[in-house]
Amino acid sequence: MDLPSGDQLGAVLIELAPSELKWRQPDGITGRFRTPAVDLGAPSVNAYLNVGVPPSRWVLFAGGPRMGPAVLFWSLLPVLALAAFGLGRVRTTPLRFHHWLLLGIGLTQVPIAAAVIVAGWLLALGWRRERGATLSARGFDLVQVLLVGWTVVAIGILFYAIQQGLLGQPEMQIAGNDSGTEYLRWYQDRSGNVLPQAWIVSTPLLVYRLLMLAWALWIAAALLRWLRWAWESFGIGGYWRALRVPRPATVPRPPVA
Repeated sequence: MDLPSGDQLGAVLIELAPSELKWRQPDGITGRFRTPAVDLGAPSVNAYLNVGVPPSRWVLFAGGPRMGPAVLFWSLLPVLALAAFGLGRVRTTPLRFHHWLLLGIGLTQVPIAAAVIVAGWLLALGWRRERGATLSARGFDLVQVLLVGWTVVAIGILFYAIQQGLLGQPEMQIAGNDSGTEYLRWYQDRSGNVLPQAWIVSTPLLVYRLLMLAWALWIAAALLRWLRWAWESFGIGGYWRALRVPRPATVPRPPVA
């Protein structure tokens, strides 16, 4: 290729687009936090937005690009309310709607299986109160042993829930795009000139601690009443039944001639 010489020499403008651009901002998270609007001046692809949450904040809500985290705790509340409404109509236990609802909210800090064990324990005691006395001796004793073990496990779960609430981190069921309590991640495949933004609503962790302290005081007072009722239910029809071993039938001797 022949290049022009002398005053005929021209200029070629070449624009180089970076393959990767990182933006980091060390600002703290406030009650209503929004990531900054970054204008690149041109469309972009594969935008990753990461926000680190300090341990001193309690995340309540979060939003941003479609592929990102969701706080599933709030979608769990209607399910808890519906379950509490149904359990409150069961008259074999002294718990009503508000008791089941408060109990369920506190037990969201432990695995769901553990919460089911506590609820099943109360229902089993109610069944024992109503129908346990009609069981056979063997079935009665088996139920008594099962209830003793069930009671120990259920009370242990309640104490664990209190410990998690007062000392652990809030479990808000944050999930989506590999996000968790300490890190929130969003992704958008195509963006305009301005990069996508995310927002977070949070409160100081002390608010969560105070709420869990109030729940712990309530569950302690309620548990004293429930254990009194549980002991009465456990003792209806007796605490233990002796098993009768059937004696072998005796064959009458023939008369002596």
